This record gives sequence, C-alpha cells and structure tokens, in this order.
Amino acid sequence: THKSIMVSDILARSKLTPPKRISLTQKDMATVKHHWSLIQKWKFTFEESDDKTLLLTGLASVCGRVASVNDFMEFVKELGHFTGGETKPAFVKNVLA
Repeated sequence: THKSIMVSDILARSKLTPPKRISLTQKDMATVKHHWSLIQKWKFTFEESDDKTLLLTGLASVCGRVASVNDFMEFVKELGHFTGGETKPAFVKNVLA
C-alpha cells in the first residue's frame, strides 16, 4: 500500500500553554512585522502587544517534535539576514535532516 505524505502529516502547530511573552529588539520586531506571513506559514503563532512585546501562542511541530521559544527567536534572527528565496527554520531543517 502506498500512502502519500502530506505537509500536514509533517508540519503542525502546537499550542503554547500558557502563552509566552517575549521582548524583542526594535530590529527583531521590524523583522517579525516584515515576515509575518512567512513566520505563520511555519506554524508559529503570536500576537503583538502594545508594550512592544510579542505574545507567543503557538510553536511549530515537525514530525511530533515541538520547537522551543529559542527556536522561534533563532528563526526571527535568521530572517533578519534573509535576502530572498526559500527559507525554513533551522529547527525544521534539523528534524528533517
């Protein structure tokens, strides 16, 4: 029997309970705003707060392994140096390697 593997079988969103408030530098906050849809594509979910922090509400889960808050921050830093093309979080690359 042949089963086709769907992206939803590999990549999912894991709810972060309780949500985690993260303070970002001005540069990192600008990066998050600029790459908002790309970050959400990789299943990280968050809300922007009035006090220039993010409320992280969901983390990516790849093949059942859930990313950490540090993985999210590393992805934001990576996107700050991103010049175009395709990119994926280091966490995803490591799990799939």
